[in-house]
Amino acid sequence: MILNSAVKAFGILSVSALIACGGSGDNPVTGGTVDTDVDPTDPNVVTGQKFAFDRTVGLVANSIEFRENVAGDPSDDQLVINNIPFDTTTGEYDRTGTLPNGWGLYQNTERNLEGRLQYFAVFNQSATADVEGGVAASPQYRGSIGNAGAVIRRSSTPVSLPVAGIFNYNGSYSGIREIDNDLDTTGTVPGITLVTGDALVRVDYGDFDVTGDIVGSISNRNVYDVNGTFLGSLSNVSLAEALIDRPTQTINESGASSQDGLLSGTWEGVFGGPTGNEIAAYVILNGTTPSTPGATPTDPVIPGVDVRELGILLVAQ
Repeated sequence: MILNSAVKAFGILSVSALIACGGSGDNPVTGGTVDTDVDPTDPNVVTGQKFAFDRTVGLVANSIEFRENVAGDPSDDQLVINNIPFDTTTGEYDRTGTLPNGWGLYQNTERNLEGRLQYFAVFNQSATADVEGGVAASPQYRGSIGNAGAVIRRSSTPVSLPVAGIFNYNGSYSGIREIDNDLDTTGTVPGITLVTGDALVRVDYGDFDVTGDIVGSISNRNVYDVNGTFLGSLSNVSLAEALIDRPTQTINESGASSQDGLLSGTWEGVFGGPTGNEIAAYVILNGTTPSTPGATPTDPVIPGVDVRELGILLVAQ
């Protein structure tokens, strides 16, 4: 089971809050907290972090902070997520379980109160705490894709990228798939599933003439419901050629697509670690679910309907 399961040690976060909070107050419009130091029109103002922020498609989270409330007890961990409507008055999400690859699963603390929607979040940081990332989404929207968010960031450790050399970065991938369940006649189809995978990123720091060239892939993509039931496997995802922005030690946005042709979108990332030896990236994919159900008879996902996948990969040399 994923929910209410024993959780693995999550490590101590050495990364500060996304943006130092200068105070917050209740937001009567969204029902969330308002960070006075956050630009509500674009949170991408701090070097070393990137938000998937686009209100036209419901990507609205502008602050995601990890809290380790009791050292050594991951079950007590929390996220504080700002600017997602109808989740909480405090922005707090409790750790409620662990994905099969060890990533943390969270839910908004006020999900059972009147007027709130149920939200899930997936979050993790590297073993060194030099990079981290997470996504959040709700299964309770119908008629359109709901409000959601994604963030990646590095710690404050200075990064000095190589000017030459070819390196492989390996690690893991996790995310949330938002599914259009308007065609569900049984009332049992969830609006989200969870996805895990293996991530590979290749970096050539010397070409194109020191600009740097990057490609990547996500393989072994498996899908689970929120209770941990395996639903099936998905096609690999290709991360198209991207360039390094050396002044900010980040990866410029590039294309991403599933090899079965069902999904397409974008990816971008940040380097972390003293020599850029770690990478965090988010992937946003839009398309349709496979035309046939997954590998097990209990698969509740409707085939051939709209889906958006929000995912994070953490990789290291």
